[in-house]
Amino acid sequence: MGQIVAAMVSCHAPALFLRQPGEDPAQLDATIAAMRPLGRVLDETKPDALIVVGLDHLEAFSLDVTPAFAVVVGPEVVGSFGSKQYRAEVHQPLARALLDGCLKRDFDIAFCHKAFMGHAFVVPFEYIVEERQIPVVPLFVNVYVPPLPQPHRAYQLGRAIAQVIAERTERI
Repeated sequence: MGQIVAAMVSCHAPALFLRQPGEDPAQLDATIAAMRPLGRVLDETKPDALIVVGLDHLEAFSLDVTPAFAVVVGPEVVGSFGSKQYRAEVHQPLARALLDGCLKRDFDIAFCHKAFMGHAFVVPFEYIVEERQIPVVPLFVNVYVPPLPQPHRAYQLGRAIAQVIAERTERI
């Protein structure tokens, strides 16, 4: 039986990379310092994969096509913001299981083989994942282009994900 070994929520403020005039450097530094212990949680729990839920700010998708929810099923993802560049292996069996499992539970979720990861992914990668080589499953949530998914749909998606994980062997 699969197991969720940790769950965390993090800031993804672009100001952490692009220090702008008027930003309080001490507050930004304190935010980064608060994120670092989350990386140590990864060291302690040793997950087999990370499901990284991020918001799309028209970086991966566009006004032409904007799914409410989308999972990346390709072999890797790339992302950047400012001078930061990232490439991460996708845990494809888990990504496919999430896609199939959500569909079996009457939850329509889009998939893509490639999607650009913007700052909602890159900031946590920089300050939490850091150099740890843990395969990821990027999951995008549309928070930018109407119609936006309703909160109860996000809750239902979380429940479906938990059920899919319980049916697998990974420690997530």
